[in-house]
Amino acid sequence: MTSTNITIAISSSGALYDPTLEFLNNCNLSVNRPNKRRYIGDIPSLDGVTVLFQRSSDITWKVEEGNADLGIVGYDRYLEFQTNPESSQLLLENLGFGACSLAFGVPESWFDVSSIADLAEVATDFKRKGLNLKIASKFPRLTENFLISNSISNFSIVPSSGTLEIAPEMGSADIISDVTSTGTTMKANKLKTISGGIILNSESCLIVNHDALSNHTEKMPKINEVVNRFKLYLNQRVKMPNLATHIHFAMKSLPKSIDQDLTPIYLLGATTPDIRVITKENRSIYHFVDLDFKSVGEGIANMTQQFPEIHMLKNNDEIIKTFLTGYITHLVLDETWITTVFRKHFSGPNAFPESTPILVIDRAIQMYMDNKYWNSIESKISPIEQCNIEKVSLPFLSNDSINEWREWICNFLNLGFSWDRLNFMAKRISNGNIEDPAIPYTEQFLIDPIKNINNVFNFLPKNLLEEFEENSKQNIDNAISGFLNEYH
Repeated sequence: MTSTNITIAISSSGALYDPTLEFLNNCNLSVNRPNKRRYIGDIPSLDGVTVLFQRSSDITWKVEEGNADLGIVGYDRYLEFQTNPESSQLLLENLGFGACSLAFGVPESWFDVSSIADLAEVATDFKRKGLNLKIASKFPRLTENFLISNSISNFSIVPSSGTLEIAPEMGSADIISDVTSTGTTMKANKLKTISGGIILNSESCLIVNHDALSNHTEKMPKINEVVNRFKLYLNQRVKMPNLATHIHFAMKSLPKSIDQDLTPIYLLGATTPDIRVITKENRSIYHFVDLDFKSVGEGIANMTQQFPEIHMLKNNDEIIKTFLTGYITHLVLDETWITTVFRKHFSGPNAFPESTPILVIDRAIQMYMDNKYWNSIESKISPIEQCNIEKVSLPFLSNDSINEWREWICNFLNLGFSWDRLNFMAKRISNGNIEDPAIPYTEQFLIDPIKNINNVFNFLPKNLLEEFEENSKQNIDNAISGFLNEYH
């Protein structure tokens, strides 16, 4: 009798270990692993599912060989370590964690190298001198394919399993190709990224053994149950207002008591709850509520209850007080959006035609707000970059993390506004399924985004955004007043 049981391979340690367990927990698939020396676990909420803990580099071939039916692995490692592409396939492309880029890092001293075209010229110069451009990498296959596709052939890959960033300084390589989330580690080692030098954007994905999918119908109920739980969680993810919108609303509620010189610190605080983009922690760690919270203000209440020393910090240090004041504007704006807009118009029955990908509409409206407010926030980016945050740290956030976040958001905001970002959001919503309605809808939407966003508003209550702006301003003003006066 054939077995209906399935096995899922996940990382046994490293950067994806905790985020994978958190993701599975969010999907109501919590993993039971008695201790970290055990390489077999189970999922109590779903009988017949074994969890196999493996090195990230081994997950692809474990699925290919059939030792595991499913695997959660970084997309970069999936492509790099494939040995038989026909034996496995992507089931869900973007699981919403483990985001990074595989990119080139060249010495900062190479002043005249700022693009992939410049790197091609360097390779040619090396060839004239009878040398190869040496590249240290843990991803030789992806690196080689990318270079060849860009007509660069004079190079040699230096395989490495250790720290790559020191290779150019030690002389074992000229440049590196490595995964990076923020570029901070490269910069700390006097390396820089270059235009057009991103080999691959990667996120965690779900892969499946082709034989299990095609020839073992007895396993399909369990596989489908796992995939459906993944999709349910992914499709329920709430998208809150973006950074530009947060800065705009923070400025609208800027307290008169805040010194003008400290305004950039206040605005940096207004973006910081989204730091999970780089820390990969659960959203609730920085927003202090789960997404099923009841009312606006719970995040601030939970934060001050969990860290009562915050009151002493804000009363004793003007810079910390300014940063925290900005921080709470973010919490309140998110909570106002969820309670007055998202839950009422996007999380249940709605007025849109049945086939409309509602989550794309939600993202499009938030991008519309970004576009609307962009002119008012552009001039604030440079002061945020330059302000002195040496003394800024919180019980739940180190100064190093805040510095890294500032660099990330300023790099992001300096890219400017583009409706094209909606394509990226649609791909995340569709989880890589090109037949998902989100993809063609977004393509059509972007032909004329202004016209199409106006069509969207025809299905929503009149003055929806005006009421949101008014409610947000009032909620933020009340929250700031209460926060600054409490225990003062």
